[in-house]
Amino acid sequence: MADHRREHRADAETYAHRAIVAWLPVLYLLISSLFFLRTYDSAQVKITIMQMGGLGLLTMWLSRLAIAGKHALNRDDLVCLAPFLAYLGWGVFSYLKAPYHMASTDFFLRHCFYMIVSLITIYEIDEDGMKRLIKILTWSAWIAIGYGFLQFVDTAAFPPGPGKGIDPFVWRGAFSDRVFSTYGNPNFYGDYLVIMFPILLTQYLKTRAKSLLVLIALLLLSLVKTGTKGAWLGFAMVCVAFGAIALIFFPEQTRPYRKRVIGILGGLAFGFVAYTAKDLTSRVVSINFRLFTWEATWEMIRTNPFTGTGVGSFPPIYPAFRRPRSSTSRASTTPRPTTPRTSTSSSSSTTASSASASSSG
Repeated sequence: MADHRREHRADAETYAHRAIVAWLPVLYLLISSLFFLRTYDSAQVKITIMQMGGLGLLTMWLSRLAIAGKHALNRDDLVCLAPFLAYLGWGVFSYLKAPYHMASTDFFLRHCFYMIVSLITIYEIDEDGMKRLIKILTWSAWIAIGYGFLQFVDTAAFPPGPGKGIDPFVWRGAFSDRVFSTYGNPNFYGDYLVIMFPILLTQYLKTRAKSLLVLIALLLLSLVKTGTKGAWLGFAMVCVAFGAIALIFFPEQTRPYRKRVIGILGGLAFGFVAYTAKDLTSRVVSINFRLFTWEATWEMIRTNPFTGTGVGSFPPIYPAFRRPRSSTSRASTTPRPTTPRTSTSSSSSTTASSASASSSG
């Protein structure tokens, strides 16, 4: 009987592992690709999928650990997982000290999701699982970047207004000529592109697949057309970091291509920084708004320099520190939809970060 129970436990643990490895990439794909235009928030479905899919993922993982018992984690596992466990614990502490728990709950759940997915990925994903994960992440990139390119063509070649172009959805042109793809907001879409670039680039260097070169070229075009200065600067930082890691940690592999790596990545980094600087010269109001925001944020940091104000507490607390002129500046710099605000609102949820996490996880 004991042997029979051990066999059942082993079978259950194996099944849980396979289910996790199968579901995690699909969850990433769904979060990145889904949107629903018959609600006020077109990206609310991303939040729902993240929360319910993440809960299912966590349940399967905890079940697997419970079945494994004391053999679930060894010392080597804890060494690898320790930074993420520590950050998860800090998130719990930060949430407990936040002054407005209801306002912080959504941010706290996202924080837990990001850390739990990181833990599960490190613990569960083997070489075959990683190959499948990268493959599905690439599929999600084709979907998001392909739709972003369609939006670019639509705004460049067709007149504005619903139903007048090749984009079939009612949020067409919601941010003028800025593309936002499946994320409903060009800022969130830009963040996603910055995260996906090094993943796609490393896959191209590994496989030399020409289709990935096409995808990377479309990614760069979409990144420019998001009009998101933060994403442009983030992309420049990614290029510098990618080049430094490649040259320092992989000297043998990069020695034949050293000049090419430095030239291409350095050129991309300089190009996006210069493009950002050029764009800012025509947006003085935008610069002032950011300076006012940073100044007020610095005052917030000074009030709690070590523990902060709590996860997710920025939206309710920031107005107390906001400079008076920043509110008028914000009104001048906030993108305005070109279509009436209806139940198919173009303003996306702040959950694009979950899709970023999806791709980076």
